[in-house]
Amino acid sequence: MAQLTGSQIIINLLRQNGIDVVFGLPGGMILPLYNELFVSNFKHVLVRQEQAA
Repeated sequence: MAQLTGSQIIINLLRQNGIDVVFGLPGGMILPLYNELFVSNFKHVLVRQEQAA
C-alpha cells in the first residue's frame, strides 16, 4: 500500500467532493499543499489577505 502525504489526502478529498476551485494565500507552512495543487487541475484564486480567503 502506497503512503500518501497529508497534502495528497487533502487533494483527493477535494476531488471526491467535486471541488475544482480553491481560494488561498500561500505561505511557509502550507507550501506542501500548494505543490500538490500545482500539479493538479484545480483553479486557484489568490487572495491578498487571510480574511478574504
